[in-house]
Formats: sequence, structure tokens, C-alpha cells
Amino acid sequence: MKCRKSAALSISRLHGVTAVHDDAFHNPWPTRGAIDAVMSAYHDSGLRATVSINHPNRPELDKLPFLADMLPPDIRTELEAIRIVPLDELTGLYRWFHSTWHGAAGGRLRIAVSNSAPQRVTEEYFAWLSAFGREHDRVLRLVRIRAVPAHTAYDYIH
Repeated sequence: MKCRKSAALSISRLHGVTAVHDDAFHNPWPTRGAIDAVMSAYHDSGLRATVSINHPNRPELDKLPFLADMLPPDIRTELEAIRIVPLDELTGLYRWFHSTWHGAAGGRLRIAVSNSAPQRVTEEYFAWLSAFGREHDRVLRLVRIRAVPAHTAYDYIH
């Protein structure tokens, strides 16, 4: 997370930015340690930051129509082997994230909720994020909603 801390200091000092909204993506999945590192970087930088956990909970092959049909078997096998974080783990992480970091640093650090994009999460997780956001008066960030004709996606991949 040194990169995020360096970037936070750079945008603050060199460009005069005082606040950010970060939809932090964690690869392969979010952990308390990784989230602490992100939030600590913003804490130490002096920036005001609203941060969400951008983590889908649907298999990669379910996110794009026809993807499974277009990929070679060895790549499909690799994608099918990727661990999907269980719903209870993600919801528990968000609860911890809110109780640990929301309002930290004298209110400078806040959390938002994010589903990455609707096609990347299950309906159950989407509903939970929406309810959690309403319960805590948090923004539900929808990062990408995009309609792409199937033939365009197919042509792009081939």
C-alpha cells in the first residue's frame, strides 16, 4: 500500500487536492489488513477520504455474456478456480470497516458502499449493500453501468 500512500501525498502536495473518493479494489480479495493499509495511508496523508470496498462476488464467467463460450478451456478452468468470497465474509468485513474507520481522524475518513457494478454481484449482496447503506446513511456507489451490444463485445474479444 506504499503506492496509495505515495499517491495520496503527491496529489495533496503537488496538486492541491484535499478530498478523494476511492472505490478501492483488493486483489485477490479484501482483508482487514489491506483495508487498514488503505485507510492508514489516507489518515497519514491528511486528506479527507470516502472509501468503499470494490469487490464483486460473482464468478468472472458470469459477469460477461458469452465469455465462457469464447475462452479456451484452460483459461475457463483458471477462472472457475478463483475463490468467490462468501456473502457472510463480505458483509462482516463491511460491518467491521464501518465500525473501525467511519468517522476516524476527526471525521476526515468515511466509508461508502460499492458493488463494483450490478452485473458483478449477486442480487443478495446488492440488496444487502443497499440496506446497509440506508441503515448507515451511506452512499451506494454504482461504478459502472454500461450497455454493450453483444456483437460489439464479441468483436472486441475476437
